[in-house]
Amino acid sequence: CYNWWKAPIDQLNLKELYEQDEHFAEFINLFSVMRDKKIAAISSMHAPMDEDVRSTFPLRYGPNLQ
Repeated sequence: CYNWWKAPIDQLNLKELYEQDEHFAEFINLFSVMRDKKIAAISSMHAPMDEDVRSTFPLRYGPNLQ
């Protein structure tokens, strides 16, 4: 089970092929999660920090307007 990477792919049985596929799927999922976290971190570093919040909403939603 844990030596699936040592056998040539043409010598694996169907169960071992499914296990190998699961390992690759887990790796791809982990890679995607790490990539998305990195993108989110980079995006948040470039987000405007000094922008007035009220300026992002139309005036009718201001604190004294309804």
